[in-house]
Amino acid sequence: MSRSIRLLSAAVLAATLVVGCGTSKNTQDASIQGCNADPGGGKPTANGIVVNTSSKSSSFFIRLGFYDQAGNRISEGADTVGSIDPGGTGPWSITGAADANGPLTCEVMTLRRTAAPGG
Repeated sequence: MSRSIRLLSAAVLAATLVVGCGTSKNTQDASIQGCNADPGGGKPTANGIVVNTSSKSSSFFIRLGFYDQAGNRISEGADTVGSIDPGGTGPWSITGAADANGPLTCEVMTLRRTAAPGG
């Protein structure tokens, strides 16, 4: 098998595994309310709300990127929000893993919902 076919097969398999694990690019249910650089050049912070638009009680995993003015991702972080009833909301708060200076923007990179057992 040629190298390009093997690479294509590996890419398709990886995409299938990511979808199968429940990772979602649908990040609309997580809103960002604050995105702040540390005035002293420390780790950036962000906070917001996640909405459970499903019909089952669910927990959520949120992964967020912090970006500089040029659009380069300079830090990222994650948070989990415990069980939220259908139609309910829950707060999240993330501190970036790396220090950051200057103005920042934030983007939810991943929002993963896990239905509660029996929910």
